[in-house]
Amino acid sequence: MRDRFLSIQTDIVDKRDALQQELRELELKCRTEKANFEGQISAFETRLKDQQSALAEATQAQNDAEEQSRLKSMQLAQVQSEYEKTMKECRGNIEQLKSEIEFLESELVRIERETQEAIALRAEQKAELERDGVVVIPGLLNAQWLEHLRQITDWQVEHPHIWASPGVASGLYDYIQRNIWTTNDAFIKFLYHSPVSSALAQLGGAKDSVRVTTDLLMVNPNKGFKWHQDNQNGPVGFDNALRWWVTMDDCPPDHGYPIYLKKSQNNKCVPDDAVFVDIDEGDLPDYHDFTTFRPNAGDLIVWHARTIHKIDGPTSQDWGSSKRRVLGGTVAIDDATYVDKEKVEFADMGRHDLKHGDPLTDPHFPKIWPRPEPSEVLARMNGDVGRSREGFGRMLGAMFSSKTFQSFTSWNNVLKNKDPDDVEEAAIEHVLSWVDPDDIQESHIDHFASWNNVLKNKDLAAADEVANKVEEAAGTKVPASR
Repeated sequence: MRDRFLSIQTDIVDKRDALQQELRELELKCRTEKANFEGQISAFETRLKDQQSALAEATQAQNDAEEQSRLKSMQLAQVQSEYEKTMKECRGNIEQLKSEIEFLESELVRIERETQEAIALRAEQKAELERDGVVVIPGLLNAQWLEHLRQITDWQVEHPHIWASPGVASGLYDYIQRNIWTTNDAFIKFLYHSPVSSALAQLGGAKDSVRVTTDLLMVNPNKGFKWHQDNQNGPVGFDNALRWWVTMDDCPPDHGYPIYLKKSQNNKCVPDDAVFVDIDEGDLPDYHDFTTFRPNAGDLIVWHARTIHKIDGPTSQDWGSSKRRVLGGTVAIDDATYVDKEKVEFADMGRHDLKHGDPLTDPHFPKIWPRPEPSEVLARMNGDVGRSREGFGRMLGAMFSSKTFQSFTSWNNVLKNKDPDDVEEAAIEHVLSWVDPDDIQESHIDHFASWNNVLKNKDLAAADEVANKVEEAAGTKVPASR
């Protein structure tokens, strides 16, 4: 019994041990399977996250793509609208351009016809100038040029230059300034670009050049200027000089404009150095054919420098609120040379070193036709031209020459019936009106007083003595009076 019990017990123990072994193996297998499944689950979770991220990115990309597509569609619609609008404008512009081209073609035909007519007219006017010594070109300046010239003139009057002071103080003009192109660049630009230069070239028969030898801005001549020939033309001879005058206002019916003796440029009695003349002396009575034209705003007058003329001021010697603004001057035509006239030349007070006979090619005498010289334009804009002490010395040296003396005696020839003191006083005033007060030294005033005595006595020997004193005081070489 006991053995049986022990056998059963042994079997149970063996069975237990077997089951425990099986349990351990099953537990191991379970742990292994668990680890395997957990690894798979983790892998699936990682893949799921990756796929979710990819899906999110893909969704975002799709959304972005859809937004881009929407924006592109909007842009396309806008571009299409702009294109249609632009094409519509282009078609309109093309039609407008076609119309403008047709208009321009017709204008070219008209301009060509008018140019041919103008050339023919200029030829007639040139012939008139050569025959009568003076010609008027009506309406040379259009409304725009005229308004521009008025504006720069009014500005200059409102901002007077020191050079204008003597002339204004004398009461001869409300404003007068020579060589204004050197102090106000608006005037040299006007001379460069306005129709004045081409008109002067045509009337003067220029082939190579037109050069400014002097200019003069004149506002309201209060006292007028009696019969005279133009003598302050700059260092250029009569044969090469052409005078011009363009007005900015309609002239009154009885004063303020020049009256010329037609054909008087051919007279034989007036010396080159004379200024004022008696039109009843010499052969001048042969030329008592007076011009009758009254220039209006924008008109150009051109005349030979030897043509005798005058300008009357208002009888009251006061223009009141009215205006007569004029820009005028002298130009040299083609191959002009520098002419040392051995007399006072107020237009030639620059710091150049030209000598008698040298070509007149210097920035102080600028070329305005057919086109400006760049180097001369640069010199003007750099302030390298204008009056100078060297030029004043040159003028002072000529102040006491015999030719200057002869010029002043022309005053007495005209005014011989007046008080001689008035005559010589007018002569001195005529000189001093163009001298810069800042350049007059006290010693020179004494010499002017000496010259005053010379004028009274018409003594050429005394002129030589005064000239020597000036040479010592100013350090300039004064030409002999005889």
